[in-house]
Amino acid sequence: MYIFLQFSVMVIVTSVSLDRLKVRKVASNSAKKRTVLNPRRSKRKLTAAEKATLREIRARSRTKWTEALEEAQEALREAALVMQAKVPGHQLDYYVRVITQSITSSNIKPHKNVTRWNAFVAQETRKRNAEREPGTAAIKTSDISKELSMQWHALSPEEQYEQTQEMVGTLQTAREVKKTGLHNTSLTAFHDARAVVGHIQTEIVNLHHRTGIEFLCFAVWKDIHQYSAPYVFRTSDLFDNFFHHITKYTLTDLALKLEAFFLGGVDGLARNYVERLVQLKSLTTSLIKEKLVNAAGHPISRMVYSNFDEAITLKHAVVLKGWPLPKFCCPSHLTGCSDLEILFNAWKSGAAHFVKLDDQEYKEWQSQYFQRRAGVAPELINPVSNGESINTNPPSAMPDAHPHVTNSPVNEVQPANIPTPATATETPTNPSPSALAPATSFVNFGADGSFIPPKARKTRKDKGVPRGRRKGKENKA
Repeated sequence: MYIFLQFSVMVIVTSVSLDRLKVRKVASNSAKKRTVLNPRRSKRKLTAAEKATLREIRARSRTKWTEALEEAQEALREAALVMQAKVPGHQLDYYVRVITQSITSSNIKPHKNVTRWNAFVAQETRKRNAEREPGTAAIKTSDISKELSMQWHALSPEEQYEQTQEMVGTLQTAREVKKTGLHNTSLTAFHDARAVVGHIQTEIVNLHHRTGIEFLCFAVWKDIHQYSAPYVFRTSDLFDNFFHHITKYTLTDLALKLEAFFLGGVDGLARNYVERLVQLKSLTTSLIKEKLVNAAGHPISRMVYSNFDEAITLKHAVVLKGWPLPKFCCPSHLTGCSDLEILFNAWKSGAAHFVKLDDQEYKEWQSQYFQRRAGVAPELINPVSNGESINTNPPSAMPDAHPHVTNSPVNEVQPANIPTPATATETPTNPSPSALAPATSFVNFGADGSFIPPKARKTRKDKGVPRGRRKGKENKA
């Protein structure tokens, strides 16, 4: 239950407060320093004698620091020896780290770069192993390190650089391959992942105990041939409660779903029919718009389907060829995935495409278009004077019913079942009102030329129910 309280505050303004407002100064720069609290200090330059004295003081201080550090290290070593004698079982360094609490720090250390000395040792060791007699033991770097050290120091820096330049690059490449290279078998990848993940978990647990930071880790595979199972690690049970309240799933279920996502990818997710339908509509509409702009050679605001001839061809001299469906409409008006897939693949493969008309073809198309408009209008509006039934053959070139879709050259397209203006039925001088009624003069055709009967109206609920006299004061006699 929330209770909202509203208080009204009345500000009392007096002449004294107004006078004080006049003399108030607003700082123009909020970042301006206050010189009273931070006065500028001037530093005098030291002489050579004073600098020499300071150097001597610093040298004596460093000497005292080094001596004190050596004494502390010696005392620490003696304490570690005493502890090792009382509780044996570990190396001396272990007791030193336990006493100094340095054991709580991370064991992860950055790798050092490849040095030229390492490259020289590796190069000479390989060379001597290649020259040794078959069957003899392999030469180790520890066996010849002293000899190689003398040779190394005898070389000049330029000679060291020339002899080790190629080997340094080889060792760096080998190090990168060792860190990021793919395993040849799934078993080695499994053992590598198990060891590294276990080491990471140990470091996370130690860091959690030292700092109190909470961690949540997921590890899943993206290859079905790999061996490891999904891995989940958390340092607190609060993670389970949080994800259960938010997603209604446990962490184990989330790990399984995450692995399924990586194994199957986006296309492997379960999609229902509606999602697929919406995606196909969007892709097909965008593809048709792109093809239209490319064919026209200039930007077009939108693709018009209901009156294609007048809105597109007449304005931009572009005709459509190869429409695969019997119904010409916007892809968003289609209700089946099969039709949308056929339409999308037709435009993707180029079977359906737009064609830009040249000047001669455009003039011929314009002539035929205006002839169709002049010849079709009387046939649809004027009734038959002799009382015969109206012609139900659909005009194939009606611009409002279907665009000028053609699979042949423009000059070969002839309008079918359309009378010329000279042979069209003449309009009666005084047509009867019943002849002009919409119910008898309007005929609906589909895109494939089939006759579409008018849709039956819904029957009223009170059909056949007797209606009595209305109740009301105004209806009472």
